[in-house]
Amino acid sequence: MNKKNFFLTLLLTLITVLFILNLGFINDSLNFSGSNAYSIAKELSSAEYDGRKPGTTGNIKALRYTEGQISKNTGFTFYHQSFEALVPELTDTPVFELLKEDGSTVKIYYHRKDFKEYIDGYASGGEFVSNFIVDKENVESAIGKKFKDKIVVVNNNYLGYPFEDKIYINAGVKVLIFPVSSENVKKASGYVGESKEKYIKDGLKLIKIGVTESVYDFLIKLDKDNKNGSGYKLKISVPLIFKMVQTENLIAIKMSNSSSIKKDIESKYLTLTAHIDHLGKDPSGKFFPGALDNGSGVGFVLEMARVLSLKVLDANLVIILFNAEENGLVGSHFYSLYPLFPLDKTEIFNFDMIGASEKSVLSLLYYETNFSSKMTKVSKQIKDFFSQEGKYLSVDSMSEDTDHYFFNLCGTSAYSFNQFPETNYHTYNDTIENVSPVELESIGKTFEKYIVANYSTETKAASISLLNLLLIAGFVLLRLKQEISYGKKI
Repeated sequence: MNKKNFFLTLLLTLITVLFILNLGFINDSLNFSGSNAYSIAKELSSAEYDGRKPGTTGNIKALRYTEGQISKNTGFTFYHQSFEALVPELTDTPVFELLKEDGSTVKIYYHRKDFKEYIDGYASGGEFVSNFIVDKENVESAIGKKFKDKIVVVNNNYLGYPFEDKIYINAGVKVLIFPVSSENVKKASGYVGESKEKYIKDGLKLIKIGVTESVYDFLIKLDKDNKNGSGYKLKISVPLIFKMVQTENLIAIKMSNSSSIKKDIESKYLTLTAHIDHLGKDPSGKFFPGALDNGSGVGFVLEMARVLSLKVLDANLVIILFNAEENGLVGSHFYSLYPLFPLDKTEIFNFDMIGASEKSVLSLLYYETNFSSKMTKVSKQIKDFFSQEGKYLSVDSMSEDTDHYFFNLCGTSAYSFNQFPETNYHTYNDTIENVSPVELESIGKTFEKYIVANYSTETKAASISLLNLLLIAGFVLLRLKQEISYGKKI
């Protein structure tokens, strides 16, 4: 074999290998996979994890599983940030019954079908039997009325704010009943709120019950037809307690190997977050899968961690899985108070309910403060980038309901990506069918492009993994061996 043919063969081999790479047979492993993210969400929403409630075995299993998934990528260092969280627990199924004056049962209503308990503000558990009174006026008029030790059915003016609860408590009300939609009754009340501890310390208690509009209308009619409901009583039992549990945030960091970063102290911390917790299970043993909320966000972040760990970024890559989000953003609040890495060098992208199979708007959320000029600019930049990639992105600058919130309050750039379909949220039906691998992949690849465009100054060639280089070398050596052997035979 002459030298000319040898180098021609070598060149053709290299071209063939590069062509295969461009086709994606190898390079696909470097890009975001919706199927990978979906598989993680499917695992976390299975019965194995029992709804991932903080302080439970299922939650701990979820933390260990996700740590194992991240550790498959090279270069990550792990931290476990422990903290306490106040978590609600139903010790038995709540009861709501209509009784005659003599105590005999007229009608039994069913939990999460006809009514549900609320756990926000001054809401508490307890058991109470009494005649009921309908309050046809505004909340402020409750003082001075004969509400002491009564069950009060309120009108649509009631919004559920703590100051409203306090007015009724001061009037002596024991139970509040108010109308909610049939869809809302199915949903568990997971959000305790950041100041629940304060309300408990106040020692003020109020059982709060939401009922379907049909149940509400029946009670109103019963009151009208029977002179203020005389002859009837309501039996209410909400075996609700609040437990302080030990839980943790899972944190992983991969330091940047970018040639443009000379000192670690000069680098940024690109931080991807999601909350790993959900609502656990009811006393009946039925668990809340939480596939979209927020198995999807965890799956998305873990898959993005895999992809970005293969690229050369001008920032340290941080992954945080927050806990106790459903109990008042407790984990993210704790990290904002005790950060492992400087918040002034941190930019956070949070993912909460992402890749919904049900058609819903993809939103970018943050909370506008005095520090928001940069966030306003960046949010527009992200929206424009997504638009150029063919994906519509709405922006809400007054969002308080997920894990970006406390970071925004302390001046850190933090944004949440969110898709919020009304159906199945906080219900038993939030199963893996609510998550679309196609939608996950579409959002993931767009976000991946955004990160590479804004956090990397290296060429695309620099992001080819060592494995791919070895594969190329292997192809070349194999071809060389074949040509040498062929030459010897001749």
